[in-house]
Amino acid sequence: MTKPHQNDKRPLISIIIPVHNRKDYAQVAIKTALRQSYPNIEVIVVDDASDDGTYDTLKALHLPIVLLQNKQNKGPSGARNAGIKASGGDYLFFLDSDDALEANGVENLYNGLQEKEQQDPLWGVAYGKRQTCDTHLKPVQVKQKKYYTGSILPYLLQDNPVRTGTYLIRKNIVQEVGGFLEELHDHEDFLFYCLIAVKYKFTFIDQYISKFRRHTGDRARHNYQKILNPEIIHLDYFFEKNKTLEPEILRLKNKLYANEHLRMAKIAWRASLPKEYVFHWKKALPYKPSYLFHPKYTFRAVISALRV
Repeated sequence: MTKPHQNDKRPLISIIIPVHNRKDYAQVAIKTALRQSYPNIEVIVVDDASDDGTYDTLKALHLPIVLLQNKQNKGPSGARNAGIKASGGDYLFFLDSDDALEANGVENLYNGLQEKEQQDPLWGVAYGKRQTCDTHLKPVQVKQKKYYTGSILPYLLQDNPVRTGTYLIRKNIVQEVGGFLEELHDHEDFLFYCLIAVKYKFTFIDQYISKFRRHTGDRARHNYQKILNPEIIHLDYFFEKNKTLEPEILRLKNKLYANEHLRMAKIAWRASLPKEYVFHWKKALPYKPSYLFHPKYTFRAVISALRV
């Protein structure tokens, strides 16, 4: 287990890293977590039923981490929830096993959040930027996102700026929203942020917190059969849990459902799943009838219908 500095009065921060079949990448992620400038940390690694020897490889390294193992694959949500349950920190940070942390990432977030918390306890999350990189963690050029501070729910719903590996959150808030919804295999992190943002404020720290590794390996979102659910579970769950939202949020509902069904249709088209494309295209129409007259989407619907 990671040993906190005995003379440091700052609270313990738990860095939680779920891993599935990434024994090489995971070692890099773990080492960057252990090298944080913030002195009072524990690193919790949850092996999610890997079948490539990840657990045994990490165990043999004798690193100062808490190493857990799920006997059955539960996906990133289940692995993160196992890490949350085992954590002893007052604050939590989630890092994907194929990414890497900047040395002062956690400290920058903690300092920024502490400053806000002293003003108002409803400041519950600090988040920063992540740098998109190639397989070797060399930066690549991408379009810059816009970032927001305060009550950011409207921005989350329309153009989510918060990413795994960039935010620090109080553990009690994570427990309050119930952690991650394990039925989801896509957008589980997005739902998590939105549930938090209904009540709590986010502060943006203009620093790179982590490096996001682009690679051809398996990520959860590449499992099309799990992603292409019949319904949009994360939006259904969010609006069912929050029936008294502000009018500006409720006005976004139709747009959100239309865009999400269209996103699913695009995934189905790329995956050569015509039945799923037609289903989600038709589901989008009641929310945005103009999609019926969109040349590209309608053409794809006709071609897909002919292939079913």
